[in-house]
Amino acid sequence: MSVGVIYIYIIAILIAIYIGTSIGESGPRMRFLLLGTAPLLLLWVERLNERSKFRLLLAGILLISVQTPRIIPLKLCISEFILVGLSVVLLIGRHNPGQLNSRQTPTIIRYIPYTVFAFASLVPAIIHGDLEQWHTVALTPLLLIFVTTKMIHTEDDAITLIRWSQVALVGFLLLLWIADLTGNVVNLDRGWRFGGYLIASFGPIEHTVWSITLGASVALGFPAATMLLFRSGEPVIARCCYTILLVLFSALLILTASRGATLSALATSGLVLLLSGKLFRLRLILVIPVTLVILALFWQIMTQKFFLFPQIEHFSRLRYGFTNIYEFQHRMDILWFTVDNIFQRPLGYGFNYLWDQYRLDEAIVYSALLNGTGLIGFGGFVLIIGHMFWHFALRMRSTWLGPQRDLAAIGISTLVAGLMVGVVSESVMLYPVHSFLFWTIIAAAYSGTCLPRFR
Repeated sequence: MSVGVIYIYIIAILIAIYIGTSIGESGPRMRFLLLGTAPLLLLWVERLNERSKFRLLLAGILLISVQTPRIIPLKLCISEFILVGLSVVLLIGRHNPGQLNSRQTPTIIRYIPYTVFAFASLVPAIIHGDLEQWHTVALTPLLLIFVTTKMIHTEDDAITLIRWSQVALVGFLLLLWIADLTGNVVNLDRGWRFGGYLIASFGPIEHTVWSITLGASVALGFPAATMLLFRSGEPVIARCCYTILLVLFSALLILTASRGATLSALATSGLVLLLSGKLFRLRLILVIPVTLVILALFWQIMTQKFFLFPQIEHFSRLRYGFTNIYEFQHRMDILWFTVDNIFQRPLGYGFNYLWDQYRLDEAIVYSALLNGTGLIGFGGFVLIIGHMFWHFALRMRSTWLGPQRDLAAIGISTLVAGLMVGVVSESVMLYPVHSFLFWTIIAAAYSGTCLPRFR
């Protein structure tokens, strides 16, 4: 059966959702529609061949910004809804043994950190009624790792998945822009920072955006976009697209004045080129002067088109060091407060605990994870990060050049980007778009580096 049937089904569901919300039927009836037709969708997906299922995964990634919290059960976004369906099909469905045996599928042992994180976090989620955030924080990484390791059979598949994650990020930014152009934005803070604090809606799709979270989403995609720009074998048109993409990301980082996200983007873009071995190539060295000229022209255009004095002043405070920046100190105080309290309730206090109890914005992902998942769940998260770093480092040690070296560099750099951005925003794990984007890139890099090097 053609994957076009699935695309038609998804489009029909989206149209039904839009019509339903337009006439005020955005509650139980729409949920019943989705749940009632889910078995039919699973039946269709189970009959697809492996490549069609992979295309369905790509379609799910493209729909990353379709977040309809009032409609889909547990506030799943469309991408998570498709991911759950694919996971069920791959778990209980039939597979082509030849295809599955052509790659090094990770053993059950490698899934242990993700399973610990998911199910250890489930207990406090049930206790505190946080299931609507549990799937975004803890279940998404497990399902993405499971699905990608089953469906990625070549390094090109992994690179394709990463490319589409960049397209999905651009789609998310375009959605916010279209919502703003059409007057579907409620701006709750019209400050000097681009984005401020706003609620964007486009039909049934809703997103709450801060300037810091907007900068964080851009920083998560920066190292992968940099690697794709300088990757060998990319056509000229693709390189032009990646250049425009990085210019767009840079403009957003400047306008949002997110210092942590900007530092993360600069550090990880250099790191990915260093780890991949492309930083000291003659071609790249020759490109550096041209890049500096382009950046100078870009800065000239930005200063002429926008009044950037507040952003420049905000960035200039970095010269005094992090210890003299109030926002950084506040986040560290929140983190240590959480660390002191978590031992009194090891299972955790639940997501949004500090806001509900003290009206304190956690604004740091490590505090949010400790409160939301408890000590055991947070230990599972540390195991995941440690396992990923170890896996990518081993692959880099045994592979000097080639696509797997590039994928390992993307994996390590994106992990570093997530950890750095997590200091300034909890959105990297708690927001569906950010979490799905982050773990998609990590899962694609991981699955691509699990492939045998000589086939």
